[in-house]
Amino acid sequence: MKKFFSPEPVIITTGGGGPGLFHDTIRNMKNARSLGSDVIRTNVSATKDNKLVLYSNAVFQNRDLAGRGIGSYSLEELKVLFGEGPGSDPADEFRGLFPAMEEALTGLNDCRFNLNLSEKDPRLVRRYCAIIRDLDASDRVLTSSLNGSNLKKIREVFPEMATAFSFGGVVAFYALYRSGFLYFKRKFSDDALIIHEMIGASFLANAGLIEEARSRGIRVYILNIMKEDQVKRLFEAGADGFVTNYAALVKRSLPARGNRNDS
Repeated sequence: MKKFFSPEPVIITTGGGGPGLFHDTIRNMKNARSLGSDVIRTNVSATKDNKLVLYSNAVFQNRDLAGRGIGSYSLEELKVLFGEGPGSDPADEFRGLFPAMEEALTGLNDCRFNLNLSEKDPRLVRRYCAIIRDLDASDRVLTSSLNGSNLKKIREVFPEMATAFSFGGVVAFYALYRSGFLYFKRKFSDDALIIHEMIGASFLANAGLIEEARSRGIRVYILNIMKEDQVKRLFEAGADGFVTNYAALVKRSLPARGNRNDS
């Protein structure tokens, strides 16, 4: 078992862990930890001046940023874009957006992170690996990416680091499960499935698929959990944890670990 999973994380938080705290700032991350979050999940991107910054998808409500992308701005330009500069209100919700990756890993040095590399960019991967190496943080990070080649390169540098299936990897795992061919494949390079409960009319996070994943040592975490009945139902189905912006709700909804009917 890779060190990231010891002790087993259950609550993986996006934003600040509570309603209304949708942006990723150091302040909000610390708040999520205080509410019981085991892991902070956030995105990583490179700015024009090669700074790696953390951000939530909520920042793309800004049309300029959505159109041009984070890589079109320097870090200082991003802060100006969101009104952070001389004379800005310290209590403003945008204060502290785009924290540097190094700042988060050192400022929350007792915390684990699920970091999602948002682009296929060799420069981003190289800088990401350098920061992980410099801070000796490979045991504290579960790396995600839509792009499987990003994950392959990271596993080559850090074989001890946990990685999550890419989108294509999730689709392939589900197709193998549905077809029955999963029986013939026991080993996978990635360590965690981070999936929605449903895609279209398909129940992706069903008990059968979860059991097959867990029998291969793959953890299963369910995205966008917002209701108590989701927590209880998916916990009973075997899910290892939950990705949520409602950390306190998930925490109080969790049955005792010993109450699950594991086979």
